[in-house]
Amino acid sequence: MNVLTFESRGVREGGRTIRSARFQTRAHLPLPAATLVANGVREKLAELLHTEVLLRLGEPCVPSMQAWPALLADALLLWVRGSHGEAVLILRGRDARSWIGATFGGDIAVSDAVSPLETRVLERLLVMLADTLAPIVGPRYTTHLLQATGTERYAAYFELLVQAPMEAAIGVAIPRDPLPPVVGCLQASALDAVELEVVAELRCRDRSAGELSSLAVGDVLGIQDLTASVKTQGTVLGHGECGISAGRFAVNCMFGSDGPQ
Repeated sequence: MNVLTFESRGVREGGRTIRSARFQTRAHLPLPAATLVANGVREKLAELLHTEVLLRLGEPCVPSMQAWPALLADALLLWVRGSHGEAVLILRGRDARSWIGATFGGDIAVSDAVSPLETRVLERLLVMLADTLAPIVGPRYTTHLLQATGTERYAAYFELLVQAPMEAAIGVAIPRDPLPPVVGCLQASALDAVELEVVAELRCRDRSAGELSSLAVGDVLGIQDLTASVKTQGTVLGHGECGISAGRFAVNCMFGSDGPQ
């Protein structure tokens, strides 16, 4: 999303400092959600690798159109669709070789090709990390493995930079901005002072279409009975018998045991 920001340095004019305004594209993903994902990935990797893992979180951002091909080059993607949203785990080719070295032991040169068996291990690793995305996608989710084409574009991106026991990274992309949370719920009691028009309707005796079309000013329509429907804004509150109270026309309302319906 575009956010209105101001330059860090301003220009002094007439004893005032003026900073130019500009719109800056920022990721809508909350940083606390990314932090929870990073902690979950760190703990899961420590469990899988049986060693302490040092991990650094990159701030969520919106990469440029030119950056996406580089980020997704030879990458494995795990699309995670949950009850609250979607996210994509990204494991790039260069980092994949580091993960293989950490999993099987030893160093693998950047130029070494990853075998089909090693690719299956990397895919399994991504699937095992899927539940760490719960702060973004929700507790219930489905996964789908993809091979990056280089044409993918996402609304936000952040990296989890593993610094020990090896150097590698796992990217997390968000296909679309998350919906803003609903806050400031209005309580029903806040509407107590709102004034509403209350209408009492009486039923007249049935008339033919011919009789109704010939009505003129001063004609009298007979009332079928003294029972009236009490309504407000088209909603029936109840029924009652019409009469006079304290010298004014009134309706003796009968709402029933549950109040107005």
